[in-house]
Amino acid sequence: MENNNSSYHIIDEPKIKKWEHLIVNPVLIIFAGILVPIFWTPPLGGKFWMPLLWLCVNGYLLGSASFKKEVLFCVAGGLAIFASMVAFGFYVTQQGDAADIQQLAPYLRITLNGLLFTTLYLAAFTQSKAFNLFLYIRKRQ
Repeated sequence: MENNNSSYHIIDEPKIKKWEHLIVNPVLIIFAGILVPIFWTPPLGGKFWMPLLWLCVNGYLLGSASFKKEVLFCVAGGLAIFASMVAFGFYVTQQGDAADIQQLAPYLRITLNGLLFTTLYLAAFTQSKAFNLFLYIRKRQ
């Protein structure tokens, strides 16, 4: 006797958690990470770690097959941002010239934003594959 309950299973199919309603498009996280600090500055350097944490939580809730890779991107980017801040702080403590520090500060800001946006891009577009599968499965149900 043949089983009529045949279906296929996509290997990379996300494993949906019970908090499915909290999942957002990872591209929206990129836009939020870029636009929100223009209008509101999150406390404790949240501009740099909040979008990265949000991407990790989103990937976990999504059940992304590439979750470890996304977390690796976020952790590596966060560490690079932190290392840049520490290096600048070390330079400031070693170099007492205020004119040099004033000249270098805008470059630090550009470097930090570049690291943040690159990290957000890599993690979000890695996660977008799982998000598209999530949308496909949600539409089928």
